[in-house]
Amino acid sequence: MPDVIPPVTEIEVDLYGEKLTLPKERADKIIAGRQASKVEVGELNRRLGALEAEKTAAEQARAKAENDAAHAAAIKAGEIDKAREIAAKGANDRLAKLSTKYRDQALENHLRNLDGVVKEAIPDIVAQLRGSCNFNLDAESLEVMDTAGKPSLGDDGKPMQADAFVSKFLENRPYFRTASKATGSGSSGAGKVTATGAIMTADQLSLMSPLQRAAFFNDGGKQVG
Repeated sequence: MPDVIPPVTEIEVDLYGEKLTLPKERADKIIAGRQASKVEVGELNRRLGALEAEKTAAEQARAKAENDAAHAAAIKAGEIDKAREIAAKGANDRLAKLSTKYRDQALENHLRNLDGVVKEAIPDIVAQLRGSCNFNLDAESLEVMDTAGKPSLGDDGKPMQADAFVSKFLENRPYFRTASKATGSGSSGAGKVTATGAIMTADQLSLMSPLQRAAFFNDGGKQVG
């Protein structure tokens, strides 16, 4: 007579970085809740992205219509120099918006290609980096800029490369990386890597979004202090 396999009554669940054995019914609810939350967040991000795209398109269409009307009025009034300035401004504005679009996309692509970056944190990282970067449409590359809008220089006195800039940004913010990839110096308080994952202080964790904190603890991260 074949052995009877007993029904599963308990399941081990990773809950905020701790492995807990829970009754199957409760564990199933936690797992289902996580999946539902993931789907909901994805749908909200999709809707927000669509709304933002519609808003941007409407703003661009309105700006173009205003520029075209001003250009036509200047020509009708015989103000040729003014008409040329308006036409040039419209072209420059369109190039600037195109550069902004490619800048954000280039930053996002670069971050997605890096190992260990918390995927849910990428929009936050892009938002923090975009003010220091410019996309050169002619060279089709990212440039790092200082507060005066000039190329930012590295320690060697040469223009800083975007890869080095992003890497330095992440090194100083280990909470944007999963525990297995987190880096930092204990003496600087940025966090340190142990066999069980990264260690963060309460102040450092307070800088994270709820999704970032969940990812941190799920990857074995620990809080001290």
